[in-house]
Amino acid sequence: MVRALTSSCEAWFLDGHGPKKNPSMWRHELLLAIGEKTVAGGTCATYTVAGEVRRGLIAAGFSVEQSPGFGGKKSVLKAIKL
Repeated sequence: MVRALTSSCEAWFLDGHGPKKNPSMWRHELLLAIGEKTVAGGTCATYTVAGEVRRGLIAAGFSVEQSPGFGGKKSVLKAIKL
């Protein structure tokens, strides 16, 4: 579905539990497609801080940082498309 988008996105919120519970959400191919459909300076955020997700977003062209969470979540990932 991501590849079928006709325009690029400025922001994504990726919510699909962690890779252990929902591996299809965090497939490398999907993260690359999200990177391709994100404008330069576009953002991405997720409560999933697994290393696999962090590395996937970096490979997709994002600069990634882990920040303190909120709403009962310990940490979040924030990413900006380079």
